[in-house]
Amino acid sequence: MRATPSTSTWISTPAWVYFLNGIAEDLFVPVFAVGRVPGWTVQVMEQLENNILIRPLTLYDGPARRDYLPSMARTAVSQGGDAPYGTP
Repeated sequence: MRATPSTSTWISTPAWVYFLNGIAEDLFVPVFAVGRVPGWTVQVMEQLENNILIRPLTLYDGPARRDYLPSMARTAVSQGGDAPYGTP
């Protein structure tokens, strides 16, 4: 019995490009990985050279920090109760 690729394989753009170029399904993952090997290699070399783990700098862009609300108060608020936001 042959294992079939996951659904996410066929949803991705590279999968369609590989398929339309006649690349066998069994080679989708290896071809995808081969294109990333140079980047992985350079990243390892930079980490070894600088002796640090390199991570991209990111700034959180989500909602502002909120006060903790106990679970009972959250339930009362979500059900239309009179417990004000942020009070136990």
